[in-house]
Amino acid sequence: MIDDPDYRDNQKRAQKQWRDTHQSYWRNYRIAHPEYVQRNRERQRERNSLRRGQPCREIAKMNELPRKSSFISGRFMLAPFPVNGVAKMGELLVEITAINGGCG
Repeated sequence: MIDDPDYRDNQKRAQKQWRDTHQSYWRNYRIAHPEYVQRNRERQRERNSLRRGQPCREIAKMNELPRKSSFISGRFMLAPFPVNGVAKMGELLVEITAINGGCG
């Protein structure tokens, strides 16, 4: 099921529709459940401390570039790059390798 593109597309649309009709759900939930917020913070600190000393220990945010990009325009190859970090559903971490020459 999870490998079925139609299923994934339907799930994505259903989740977006739910989020659009329940925009303040998580904000209200966190206000009503401070113990959840505290436990989540503690667990995140534990995950962060376990990651110390490993190559990928930061938590990525969508569209975030931590420092000025040194990438130049050109042709690049994207390849999946497995990491045991925190990622959101549908995210794909890739390694970017510059390709020299070839057809333009």
